[in-house]
Amino acid sequence: MKDILDFKKISFNELGDTDTPLQAFYNYDLQGNEIETFLRTYASTEEVPEGVSIQKIELCLTFYSKHDFKLEACCMDTDNNPHWVEMIKQFTNAGKFISLMPNNIKTQIAGWIKTDDLQWRRKINDTAYQLIEVRKVFCNEYVFVFKTINTEDYGEEDILSCIESFGYESMKTIKELYKEDANGILAECLFECISTSELVVSDAFKTEDEAERAAEEYIATLK
Repeated sequence: MKDILDFKKISFNELGDTDTPLQAFYNYDLQGNEIETFLRTYASTEEVPEGVSIQKIELCLTFYSKHDFKLEACCMDTDNNPHWVEMIKQFTNAGKFISLMPNNIKTQIAGWIKTDDLQWRRKINDTAYQLIEVRKVFCNEYVFVFKTINTEDYGEEDILSCIESFGYESMKTIKELYKEDANGILAECLFECISTSELVVSDAFKTEDEAERAAEEYIATLK
C-alpha cells in the first residue's frame, strides 16, 4: 500500500451526516507540488482527468465496522467541482486518524452516547450498560465514577425503590416513555442511585471542566 500521508498536515474537520456508515472528514493542507505528488500517487485519470487543476484536498474516512475502514479523498478543482479518489479500499487500523479527533468525537464513534451534560453510557447488550459520570465530592472537588450495570442483577423491589426517586411509578411507565431505550434509562437510574463510594472512582479534580475532560480521555481509552 502506497502511503505518503503527512499526518502533521492532516486535521479533523467534522463527522458526516449519516450514521451508517459513519464518515469522518479531515482537512489535508497540501500546496502546489505536494498536491501534484498526491495525485500521481493515488488518483487515476478517470478520477482526476488530465488538465484538471486541483486546489484543495479533503480526506474522507468511512467506518464500516470496528476494524473495517475505507479512505477516500475529495479533490476540489479550481471551479469548485469535486473529484473523488479511492485511496485505500479496505484497511483494519485507523488509529492515526482517530487520534486526531477531539475526545467527544472519539467517545461517539466508540459507541458512547452523552446522556446528560456530565454522563455517558455505552450499551453492551440488551440489559448491560457501561456508565461514567462526573460527580462533585467533598471539599468542592470533582471525580468521575464508572460502573457496568446489568439490569437483570436487580430485583423488582430494588428497581421500584430506585426509579420512584426519579418520578417513575413503575417499569411500565419507563417502557411507555422510552420504548426500546427503556433498559438504558433504567441502567442510568440504577447507576445514579449508587453512592460514589461504591463505584470505581477517579482521582479528584479542582474543577468540573477538568473532571469532564479527564472522563472523556478515559472513555477514549476503553475498548
